[in-house]
Amino acid sequence: STVTSIGNTAFGGCTSLVYISVDKANKAFTDIDGILYTKNKKELIAYPAACGASSVDLSSSVKSIADMAFYGCDTLKVINYEGSLTEWGQIEIGTMNYGLYTAALSCNDKSK
Repeated sequence: STVTSIGNTAFGGCTSLVYISVDKANKAFTDIDGILYTKNKKELIAYPAACGASSVDLSSSVKSIADMAFYGCDTLKVINYEGSLTEWGQIEIGTMNYGLYTAALSCNDKSK
């Protein structure tokens, strides 16, 4: 509950990580379905590589994805993003997110 910072790529290479849990009292971080975010949910910090999920749902509140957040996520096939394709294009995506790049993207394009 007292963790206030996590080093850049702290979970990079943790290919056996299945779930991330954050104490509800933590003021800096939160988890949603085992995925680590900043408390305001604007940055996705780490997606557990070994969670085994073939898809992930991402809120349009996400404005950045940390370096290596999706590193080693070989089972991930689809990203369901609740925002538009234009909003997705504005997300700052860190390096070495190979699992993110190989998955299909499904957006809720509100402009149509």
